[in-house]
Amino acid sequence: MKTILACASLIGLLGWTSLWAEEPPQRSDVLQTTDRIRSEERRQGDVSRQLNASAREIERLLEDLKSNNLSEKGKWQVHDKMKSDLNQVNKERVGSATKNLKLARLQLNDAYLHLDKAEEEVIEVIKTLNKILRENEEALTADLLLEQIRALIKRENFLRRETERWGKVLLRNEDEAAVDKPRVVRAQEGALQQLETFKFKLDDAADNAIDESLVRRFRKASQKYQDTKPDLSLEDALGTIRQDDAFSAVGHQASAIKALEEIEAILASDEDKGPSKEDVLEELERILEEQIGLKEKTEDAGKELKDASQLQAEQLDLRKDLEEATEEETANQSVEEASDAMESAADGLGEGNQETALSSQETAISALQNAISQLEAEIAAEASDSFADASDSFGDPSDSFADPSDSFGDDGFPSDSGFPSDSGFPSDSGFPSDSGAGEGAGEGAGEGAGEGAGEGAGEGQGEGQGQGQGQ
Repeated sequence: MKTILACASLIGLLGWTSLWAEEPPQRSDVLQTTDRIRSEERRQGDVSRQLNASAREIERLLEDLKSNNLSEKGKWQVHDKMKSDLNQVNKERVGSATKNLKLARLQLNDAYLHLDKAEEEVIEVIKTLNKILRENEEALTADLLLEQIRALIKRENFLRRETERWGKVLLRNEDEAAVDKPRVVRAQEGALQQLETFKFKLDDAADNAIDESLVRRFRKASQKYQDTKPDLSLEDALGTIRQDDAFSAVGHQASAIKALEEIEAILASDEDKGPSKEDVLEELERILEEQIGLKEKTEDAGKELKDASQLQAEQLDLRKDLEEATEEETANQSVEEASDAMESAADGLGEGNQETALSSQETAISALQNAISQLEAEIAAEASDSFADASDSFGDPSDSFADPSDSFGDDGFPSDSGFPSDSGFPSDSGFPSDSGAGEGAGEGAGEGAGEGAGEGAGEGQGEGQGQGQGQ
């Protein structure tokens, strides 16, 4: 952000440089003095120094991102291109403008020729800086659109489950459902408004983007929106909710979610790399949540498995989502177990066998939890390694690890999702129990200090500390 503000201020500064182009002075005014030209020459020097400072700021950012293995999240490529563009415009354009201003000052008879060339260079500098700003704004816009559609998908998935619950209440108690109906309607209206806002921003980005890769991505996402029409699905869902038709509403919501996921996949795509582990983790957590919900629906369907074909279709869709989410990841036994269990559950649903379906779904849930735990551990280990690498690059290593109890262990960070059991992690202290610690610490400290510091000190310290901590 500092770099973007610096570029914006440079554009303002350069605007003053081309002042004579907007209000050309009389020839005699320019030729009678070199002060004005020297002033403009100095101004170009200021621009050059600010560009250098901005490039150095970006370089420091890139080094920090790389040392902490955060290049992907920190948009390393975007910032690296910005640094290269700033260096190039500084070297070629600003340098040329400064040179021509100096020639104009030294060769007053041909001043206008050099001033015209300097003006052309300044105009190109302004254009280039504007382009750099727009490209960085577009990168931020791409991230914003991705965040918005993911939030919308999450919201509509939640709303679909709420609509299902409301539909069950509607079958049991119409009066109770009538009380809750306005809340469901308002929630669906809010999701529809959120989608309209997203569509407006997507179209605006597709029309105004200048980066070719982003232009293709925005336009492809916009076209997918036109083809799948998630807004119409949400409007149909809203209409059927108002008509107390929860079953149809859930179907329309599912259609909208599927369309939004296809759009999200386009916006998240990158021609140079696959999804990050964090993206895969987020998708696995969504699939787990959906699988748990599908198991509940299978239980509610009864032994006769009412709507078995729809349940089977949902199960197969989840299995497909799992395969697509993990196709770029290395082989993971838990993922394979989850996929096999999902296939078995779909077969059970197709055969009308509730017991087989529920057992396989439970296996799939357990396998997904294990897969999530493993992926979280990998992410935590990478983060731990990056912090360790960063700490090694500052100061004396002995200062950083003087007290082993102050450093992080090798177990990584605790899981935010709560899937792994608490028993799977070490105790908070990471040390043996108090009774063992007293005896061991006393004897160890006594003997160690005695040998290292002398017999008298060793016997005194060892005996005192051992007895004190051991009791």
